[in-house]
Amino acid sequence: MAMNQNRFTESAIIPLAPPKSADQDVTFNSPAPATQLLNARKNLRLIRQKYEQEHITIRHEQEQMTIRQLGSQGYLKKIELEQAHKLQLHRGTDLERKDKCDTEHALLRLQTLATSNFPTVGEGPDKIPNNVK
Repeated sequence: MAMNQNRFTESAIIPLAPPKSADQDVTFNSPAPATQLLNARKNLRLIRQKYEQEHITIRHEQEQMTIRQLGSQGYLKKIELEQAHKLQLHRGTDLERKDKCDTEHALLRLQTLATSNFPTVGEGPDKIPNNVK
């Protein structure tokens, strides 16, 4: 049992720092691994932000260049597309209103028919006696 507790000997231990010698001053100038990781994440975040900003700027410049190339036609086309989009949204709401009005009108007609004084089965001149077979 004592053998299992001491199965690692000193020769199996790996030193974390190089051995010191009398004429050598050992100092580590690199930061700790956790600090390196935080710095790497920060740098990656900054690079990503810079890339996204450049991408947005490039896309905006391309749109502006396309509009300039087309001249006034490009500007009018852009306005025309925006108006068409607004009109499409407006038409969608109009169709929804029309459907709602049609549905309400149909329900109102059904209620009117249901509450009117039409003769029911077994009433009026066409009454069939119950005992006829």
